Amino acid sequence: MRHIKFILTFVLAVAVMSACRDNSLSPVPFNTVVTTNGGYIITKSTPSANYDVTNLAAAVYTVNIQVYDSRDGKAFQEVDIMASYKDNTPGNGTWNPTEAKVLSMPAASFTNDATSGYPAATLNIKAEDAIAALGGTDANVSGSDAFIFRQVLVMKNGDTFSVGNTDLNITAGAYYKAPFTATCPLVCPSSLDGTYTTSVTGTDQIYGDYTWTFVTGQSVGGLNGSPTTFPGHSTTINSHPTTLGTITIAATAPGAVTYNVSDVSSGVFDAIYYQHGSWGAPQFVPYVISDACGKINIPAGADGWGDILSGSATVTQGTDGGIVYGGTPGKLVITGKWVTNYGDNWTFTWTQQ
Repeated sequence: MRHIKFILTFVLAVAVMSACRDNSLSPVPFNTVVTTNGGYIITKSTPSANYDVTNLAAAVYTVNIQVYDSRDGKAFQEVDIMASYKDNTPGNGTWNPTEAKVLSMPAASFTNDATSGYPAATLNIKAEDAIAALGGTDANVSGSDAFIFRQVLVMKNGDTFSVGNTDLNITAGAYYKAPFTATCPLVCPSSLDGTYTTSVTGTDQIYGDYTWTFVTGQSVGGLNGSPTTFPGHSTTINSHPTTLGTITIAATAPGAVTYNVSDVSSGVFDAIYYQHGSWGAPQFVPYVISDACGKINIPAGADGWGDILSGSATVTQGTDGGIVYGGTPGKLVITGKWVTNYGDNWTFTWTQQ
């Protein structure tokens, strides 16, 4: 690690004002300030970022990288990729193998990038190679688990640089974006597209506890025993002019495991807040969720009021990507919970029509 931490921290301090990511355009060139044998790896793109657990024989993780070092890319000898495994499904047994090398790419296999001039390469890691490197078989891996790939920059003098001995400004800073690690999740084919009816139970910090069930064309709710009205509403909820009770889920791209949800609040925000005199406009919450073998992630993000919303859900029934959940083929049922940092929380059920 030697001088890398304080040297690269200094580089960041003078270079962070530059909007570009190309160190050759930095106000203080990397190789001018760094006179020791330092370097780092930038992940430029990840064309294939996961493994399909239902087709491990054909699954490949692909990442495009560039190497920056103190000698214009001439000081490094190779890039090694170390693999480890995160077992998120203990129900089928826990696999915790020791980290092992899965790939080594020599400097001679890199070609200089046309824009930056620094060495660039595409790394391909087959799922079967990663499993074998860790001493396992296909039976050890499951959907929702993940491989962790750690990059190691090996210099010609024998020094090595990775996440453990590189300054945080390099691994996590907005300018350098050189994390030295990547997560490759094991995913399943996904097919959540459709229209869903919704029902919700939750607690709102303004109005209190409620149970909310939507039916076609209207909404029927209750707040502390009141079946159809909420404080601050001029009329009953059932007179709401919009069509409540349904949301749509659509893949962000063909074959994707991420989805656009028309309203992740399941109609709650619009039903509760729409007719409040001081707030007025409808409050739908479009969102992007992801599906990892029936486990739904609702990542942290802004809701309709500027609070931070996050949550998770599970496919409990139906057929998703050819996999049957809950022992019942056919239409999907998704159940879950989400919360906001304001203190509101909801449990919901989405039932595919």
